[in-house]
Amino acid sequence: MTNSTLFPTLFFFLFLLFSFGFIFSNRRQAKDKQAVEKEVSKKALAEKLHSELSKYGLHPQPYYQEGEFVIDMAFPELKIAIEAVEHEYLVSPDQWEMEWERDAFLKNHGWTVLRFSAARIEEDISRIAEKISRELAGRHHAGS
Repeated sequence: MTNSTLFPTLFFFLFLLFSFGFIFSNRRQAKDKQAVEKEVSKKALAEKLHSELSKYGLHPQPYYQEGEFVIDMAFPELKIAIEAVEHEYLVSPDQWEMEWERDAFLKNHGWTVLRFSAARIEEDISRIAEKISRELAGRHHAGS
């Protein structure tokens, strides 16, 4: 390779290297942004459910920590966990595994886990409140 072709070739490879770095950096940033947006969306959904439940006289403790897990809201004295989920079925394998681990941990420690989708929260809050009330009454009666 002569000196006259060495510089353009070197420049071309450096340009390719920079381009790949830029593309992968942008992809990582986009994934990070999606993760943050998803967490904000889930938090907003949980807060909406909590607010709606308070209208029915139900006041679960928000963001209750049990072991290494944070539950969207809970009645810890009766070991009832309430989770708000964005989609009933559209869950990635990683999310599914995390949900399964949390549920298994909670159930092994005597908790009942009630999970409600965004669609159900939007359309049927009265039945959600009714279901939670029945669960509370059943747990309270069983503990008496």
